[in-house]
Amino acid sequence: MSFWALLDDKSNYIHVELLVAKSDVFSAYCKVEASWEAKSGNCVVAIRMDGAKELCRGRLEAHLHSRGIAMQVTAPYAHSQNGKIECFIRTLEDGFQTLLADSGLSMSFWGDAVLAYIRNRVPTSVLPMNMTPFKVMEHSKPDLSHLWVWGCQCFVAIPPELHDKGGPRCFEAIFVGYEENHLGWHVQDLNGKYHFSRDVIFNELVPGRLSPSCSSTMSSTSLPSSLSLPTPPSPAPHPPRTLVRTAKGQAFADAIQVRDERNAARRQNSIHPQQSLSAISDFVSFFATDELLLDELVDDLDSLEHDAFSSFCLLTSVDRFRFHRP
Repeated sequence: MSFWALLDDKSNYIHVELLVAKSDVFSAYCKVEASWEAKSGNCVVAIRMDGAKELCRGRLEAHLHSRGIAMQVTAPYAHSQNGKIECFIRTLEDGFQTLLADSGLSMSFWGDAVLAYIRNRVPTSVLPMNMTPFKVMEHSKPDLSHLWVWGCQCFVAIPPELHDKGGPRCFEAIFVGYEENHLGWHVQDLNGKYHFSRDVIFNELVPGRLSPSCSSTMSSTSLPSSLSLPTPPSPAPHPPRTLVRTAKGQAFADAIQVRDERNAARRQNSIHPQQSLSAISDFVSFFATDELLLDELVDDLDSLEHDAFSSFCLLTSVDRFRFHRP
């Protein structure tokens, strides 16, 4: 599968069509030509294209000659002669890669992400301020109230005629796009089947995901050769946190380490987990956090540290009066 794009030079309105075969470009062009001429009230005078055979030969060539439309064919490998459409194609490719990266969906969704529905409804630098391609072509401001985050989780209502009594009234799906001149949204259920519905509830905070069996099957869908993407590098692990102790804390840690080594040499076994250095550090941190959350302001953190060590010794000792001095 590949995509074919046609750009109106005056309004910068772009049409993108997904093609199963390159021979389908003739029917796609005839549909767009009739629609644009009816909306703008003008006739197509010239069309610029590259030297692809499906564009310069066959039925499309005969159609353009019969209507008196000039064919401006670029020189081989002279992509700059093709004008603004080359920049738009690059923008479309970067745009669908961004949507896939943000949503976390597989490359099997590239055909849904490359469509230019949103592109025609945002301002461009080649048009006057606050002017969009949609407004120039349609002579009205675009309605943006139906736009949602692409690739998010959604729930589609099942019509009463289709669901059983006591059965589910909606199903989970992934939002994948819009439809020109239609009120509704294209979604793909968790089994990979497409649906179009106007009764959809969107959850923009959660990205959509296919079921594991369908995801493994669709991930093998190949891209066109011109749209291959490099494999992103795996993220680097976060560096470990370094623990910076105070002078009293370090002296206490050294004393605990000496005690552990002495007990290990004496008993040849490990110490009780409650008396390990990590357990003591966790207790002191919890004690300090609990004190800092009180309404009373703590002025001296050194005294707070001393109280924490004392409380630990009292709470973990078998004889609580061992540390009391007369």
